[in-house]
Amino acid sequence: MRELLRTFFDATNVVSGSLYPTANLHFDEIWEVKMALENRAIEENSDLTVTIEYMRRKFNRYWKLTWLKISFLVIFYPRFKFGYIEFRLRKAFGNNADSKIATVKKLLKDLFKEYSQLTVGSEEATQQVADVQLITSTSGRYADWDIHMSLNATSTSELPSELDTYLAKPTIPRSGHFDVLAWWRSNSLEYPILSRMARDILVVPASSVASESAFSIGKRVIFDDRSRLAPETVEALVCRQDWIRASSKIFIYSICNYDALSLHENIL
Repeated sequence: MRELLRTFFDATNVVSGSLYPTANLHFDEIWEVKMALENRAIEENSDLTVTIEYMRRKFNRYWKLTWLKISFLVIFYPRFKFGYIEFRLRKAFGNNADSKIATVKKLLKDLFKEYSQLTVGSEEATQQVADVQLITSTSGRYADWDIHMSLNATSTSELPSELDTYLAKPTIPRSGHFDVLAWWRSNSLEYPILSRMARDILVVPASSVASESAFSIGKRVIFDDRSRLAPETVEALVCRQDWIRASSKIFIYSICNYDALSLHENIL
């Protein structure tokens, strides 16, 4: 029982974090819970067989409802991308995995197409292409080259898209701390559309624990002797207190990491 509950405990700690993105970590933690339940369910002569079987059935019911949402987010994690999700879904669904993988691909392409249409500056890029075409000439030393380029202009549409380029590149090694939002920010010039998608998707917390914890202090802000505060004032008080607590935690975390790094350097 302790080993089983340890898996739930670790998953809860990771998913309910508030000082780092949790959307890209959700799938792995749920997968560990899934594996823990399935491995325990096949054990014989266990006093918890009935209980674990009930937990497994209930988990599978929620898995069928959420597998697409939690797996889609991992694509924007440069350490795994689409290959990792394809690998896991084939293990999870077996012979039915192809349809599940196709669903994830379709969702990714549709969302990428929607963001591409909303990308700022697309009209400017089109205008730049038109301006380049205006300077072509049918006479002079580059006449034959201009004609060749105009005839093969359609080949540019066959170039890999931003999404294909991102998925084709190798994944980042899984070593040390990795800030996924900082990575997308630093690579926004190479992946302008995908970086916007990642920014909108990865900032969504995997759990509502952090927000519920922040607003649970509302009863200490509004009570019988102070019940006429404006909604804007209450929101400011609650959010400010939560932000101050978060900033102090980040400061302490940074100090601890700095001390550990300094100690390591001194030892070396």
